[in-house]
This record gives sequence, structure tokens and C-alpha cells, in this order.
Amino acid sequence: MHASFFSYSLERPYPFRWFTWIVVIGGIAFTALFSVLNVATNGYNLTTLRESHWYQRAPLSWLNNLQVTCQAQNLAVGSDFHTTNLGLSHHIQNVFGAEYSNGTRDNFAAIPYLGNYLHDCQVNEIRIKMFRVDNCSGPFCSWLSWRRSTATASTTCAIEAGSSSRLNITTTWDAEPNNFDSFIQLDSREEASMWWGSVLLSMWFQSLRTQMAHSISLNDPFDWADITLGFDTSKDITSMDFITYLGSVGKNSGQLQWLNTDPNHWNFHPLSSFNNSNIQPYLPQQLDGFAKALYSTILIDFGQTQGPNVLTDPHALQYYLSSSFDVNRTTDSAGTYLVSALWLEEGVPANESFHALNTSDSMGPIGATPAQIFSQYACQVPQLKPAGTLALALIIGDLVLLQAVWKIFSWAAGWWLKRKDSHAMFCGGCLQHMKCGPYQQMRRSDEEAGESSTKCLTRTKSFSTESIQGNFYQREWQNSRSLSAETLRSWAKYG
Repeated sequence: MHASFFSYSLERPYPFRWFTWIVVIGGIAFTALFSVLNVATNGYNLTTLRESHWYQRAPLSWLNNLQVTCQAQNLAVGSDFHTTNLGLSHHIQNVFGAEYSNGTRDNFAAIPYLGNYLHDCQVNEIRIKMFRVDNCSGPFCSWLSWRRSTATASTTCAIEAGSSSRLNITTTWDAEPNNFDSFIQLDSREEASMWWGSVLLSMWFQSLRTQMAHSISLNDPFDWADITLGFDTSKDITSMDFITYLGSVGKNSGQLQWLNTDPNHWNFHPLSSFNNSNIQPYLPQQLDGFAKALYSTILIDFGQTQGPNVLTDPHALQYYLSSSFDVNRTTDSAGTYLVSALWLEEGVPANESFHALNTSDSMGPIGATPAQIFSQYACQVPQLKPAGTLALALIIGDLVLLQAVWKIFSWAAGWWLKRKDSHAMFCGGCLQHMKCGPYQQMRRSDEEAGESSTKCLTRTKSFSTESIQGNFYQREWQNSRSLSAETLRSWAKYG
């Protein structure tokens, strides 16, 4: 018979009752475990998305380096942005760092931004510039004469909690009454405070311009106004002491008139101390209502949950919806402002609107939602491979690992078996020869599968020389229970 260079191993079943169950149950468990590990390490490709995955948390994150990496978005001086609350448009005026002990600080042209929430926002001041666009003068003029008017708020924000980097942001409001196009999105159910902010801004800005139209005389009308408002946040937000002011108005004759009659016109004074008899007495009230509406809307848009805010305080919101801003003109719409909504057939008077609309299913609770700067980021993020590729990777990975586990387990079982059984390395045929003798046939019962089912049958064939040698070896078997390797080879030769 030809002898090949390659060989095969003889097999013998493990003599343990529990071995089969351990292999089956352990194989299933290890297959599941290895599948999870292979999906975490080999089942994903990098793609440009932004999301978090389960395998990026310990301990699975220790097995792979597929972490989210995003290209930073630069916040450059002079750029515009919106927040994730989708309110007003904002402009980055400048970017600066921490102030040094000598009073200087670093200024930057741009800083990287990776989706941090805005923190510690503070509205510093609001500057209102108003211009008359026609020659109308007298009590019959309306807000349309002052429609070319704007209000610009200056706000400082940190782009990360505890960060020394700050943004100076300007926000301009110049919308026409009942025109809410300045807002990217108004959702009364999801962002109720932003929705009410748009109502207050429209209402009070219309009232302010109407007030300026009624503050002029036939002979020497005002032509422009430049008013700066500050904030004393230690005061109650419904008090006029919360607002400080300075500013002036100009006339066609070239005369400039300061709003504050104090000789030191450049100092801020509480709005409650306004005492200029040449200006309509309602002007401080219009300035107060509009300034707090813009102040509160900006902080809502920036997601600031702390500090005084008309739009997060139901009592303050009702106060400014109910405040009288009549300017002594019964024909002016400012005195009878109606709040409308898509789900209403008719408008609701402003002083009744909060209670009337707040009970509707279309109106959500007021409050602030933390905000980020809205931007698109190019991020390399792991994404699951196609099904076919993933299945192939799992099969290959699981087979390699299962083979390694089986090898280790079989080594351990073989080592333990050798210690317990001195015949553990004997093949099945050798053990049967030891049991029956060289000239007894081995037969396995068809009904039984165990080793105990093997029966020994005496040969009936007659022979001469082989019979003599066979009897010799049979006697040797009867006289000795331990066999040498040479004896076993002899039996194999003549058996």
C-alpha cells in the first residue's frame, strides 16, 4: 500500500457525559459573542454623518478606533448664523479671548466650532435708529412714516461652558408689523416662547413707531432718533428700572435734543426717570415693552435657561401682552392690536391672547431650549457595511475565533484526560485488542453505540504457522495485562 507524505489523525470519543453539551452550548454562546465583537470591529465603514453608535462606549470602544471625527466649522468675524432654535439671524461682530491683568485681550479672526452649546449669553445693549421717510407731520401721521427704523442688539456669548473665548454678536430687528419673515421657523407647539416673542416684537415695534409719528409738531417735526438701551438685571423684569437709556432726537431745522435733560447726557439713566416734556409721555412705555421683547427673544433663541426673561415667565408675558400702548389715536391699530394664529378664524385682543391661546392643543409650554449654532459639519462617522459584506466578514471572523477556542478547549480536555487515564493515547483498535486478544474478532451491535456493545468472537479459520504464533501471543495476553509497544505491533501484524 502506498504511504503518502500527509497523514490523518485517528479519532476517539471523549469519555465524558458532559462534554457534548458543553461544546454545543459554549459554541452557541461564543458564536454570539464573537459576532458582536466582529460587528463592532469589522462591520462598519467611515462615512460623513453625525451620530453616536453603541460600540463607541466601553468596553467595545477598546477594540476599535472608529471614532467620530468632524472637520471643525470656523466661526469667522463678519459671518452670519442661526441657532438650532431657528429664530432670528445673528451676525458675529468680533471674537476675543480672556482679558489679561493689564487690561488687554486677544482678538481672533475666527475660531473653530464643533457644535458646542452657547453659554453665559448676556444682552449688553439695544440701539434703536429711527428715520422718518416722508413729510407727514401732525396727529394724522402713522407708523408708516417711520417704517425705515431698525433695532440692533449686542450680545456676548461663550461657545463652551467655562471657555475664555467669547463672541460678540449683533442681532437686528427691522420687520414690518405682522410680518414674521425675520424668523426661520415659528412653531407654537414646540417653541412656544419663540412664537410669543414674535408677537411681542411685532406689537411693540409697531407701537414705538406710531409713538414717534405722534411726537412731532406741524412746524418743526423730528427727522430721526438714536436711542441706546441698557439692562439692569438685578431689577424685576416688569419694572421700568430694568431698562436704562440714553439718546437723542433730531429735527429738520438741525436742532438736536437729548432725551435726558441731565447735563451729563452720556450717562445711562433708569427709564422710570424719563422726564422730557418735549417728548410724548408714552415713549418710555413703548421703549420698555419693545426692549424687553427683543431682549427676551434673543435669549430664547440662544437657549439661555437662566436669568430674567419675559418669555419664560407666564406672569411677565401676560403683563406685556396686557399693557396699554395706546397713543391717543383711536384710529391707530396700535391701541387695538389683535393676535392671530393659524388655528383661529379671527384674531384675539392682545390682552386676552395668552389665556385664550394657551389652552389650545396647538400651543406648547413656554420655556427655553439649549441652543447650538446651526451649521453643517463634515464628519467621518462609522456606518454599517452592506449585508453581504457584513455576513462574509462575520463568517470569516467567527470561524477563526471559534477554531481558536476549540483548539484551546481540546488541549485542556486532552491534558486532563491524560492525567486520569493511562490508556488515553491508545487508539480504539488497540484497546479492543487488549480486551479480546489478537485472535478474537470484534463486532459492534447495530442497536448499541457504546463501547460496552462491542463483543468479541473467536475466529474459526484454521491455520498452521500463524496458528502456532497466534496461540503464543494469546498465551502472552493471558499471562500479562500490560503490553509493550512491540507486542502490540506483533498483534497488528498477525491479527
